[in-house]
Amino acid sequence: HGAFKHVPLSVFGRNVDVTLICRRSRHFAGTRYLKRGVSESGYVANEVETEQVVEADGGYASGGATRRLVSAHVQVRGSIPLHWSQEASALSPKPDIVLHRNDPLFVATGLHMRRLVTRYGNPVACLNLIKAVERKPREMILRRELQAAIYQLNEQMDFPDGGGGGGTEGGGEGE
Repeated sequence: HGAFKHVPLSVFGRNVDVTLICRRSRHFAGTRYLKRGVSESGYVANEVETEQVVEADGGYASGGATRRLVSAHVQVRGSIPLHWSQEASALSPKPDIVLHRNDPLFVATGLHMRRLVTRYGNPVACLNLIKAVERKPREMILRRELQAAIYQLNEQMDFPDGGGGGGTEGGGEGE
């Protein structure tokens, strides 16, 4: 499953081609409230990799040929890499979050993060979009646990190129 879109544009008279490629992981896929968290194998639920490629005219190279400039960016999104779930219910628009504390060493989270480092290299930055403040703690529970996991993994992981792992950044809405 995936999507592809290519759009030629003109930006201030410069020809620009923008391509988006989205790939959905075949591992641990499912519908929103029925699949959450991380599997024992380190695959997160509903992971989607989006690659953006931008090509633009960049002037002239030697010999008078037109030079193209190319830039690419990859973003991966998926469920929070912890063991958690939500019970879907027609009666509750915001189902309770259940954190399963059966991975105190964050083994599955570590497998997920190592896979990201192996696939993309360092640094891997985690953008934390989980709510920081709530009247009734729901997402905040996941936020604290994810932060603990990342701190612990940064201490124990041996990164291939010597760099550190991703910290958590941001705040705001959850997935």
